[in-house]
Amino acid sequence: MPLQMKLSAITLDCPDSLALAAFHQQATGLEPHPKSNADFAVPAQDRNSPELIHT
Repeated sequence: MPLQMKLSAITLDCPDSLALAAFHQQATGLEPHPKSNADFAVPAQDRNSPELIHT
């Protein structure tokens, strides 16, 4: 059986996590995770797609 890999997360290091999260919210329609803050922002999404993490 061939080895299969699954992309589980993409982390973007940026100076303004919430601004980048707001951009992705407008682009994708995904709401920010309720625990997102100025240091760490994650859009809420289903488990079938990779997480997009802004730090």
